Amino acid sequence: MPDPSHLLTPNRVLDACAAATGVTVSRMVTKRRSHSLVEARQLAMFLLRELTDLSLPEVGALLGGRDHSTVVYGIRCVRTRMAADPIFSAHVDQVRAACLV
Repeated sequence: MPDPSHLLTPNRVLDACAAATGVTVSRMVTKRRSHSLVEARQLAMFLLRELTDLSLPEVGALLGGRDHSTVVYGIRCVRTRMAADPIFSAHVDQVRAACLV
């Protein structure tokens, strides 16, 4: 049986994040910074780094040409919120599971 992480593409992660947050992938990669877009984008940053072997600059490029430091900040925001909010942490777990199905 093949390892699911080898079948996981960045687009699959983006699609799962978009579906879970109600934001389209095309809106997620824009320069807009509305709260809903930022949350969806940060979730995608976190999961792309966790589930793929993309580098920080590659994740940033995939999400609208963002700098690697923006990706680091987004990942940190998700980790902090997961530690403080068990409901959000469960949501991230659900999206992670959806990526791996």
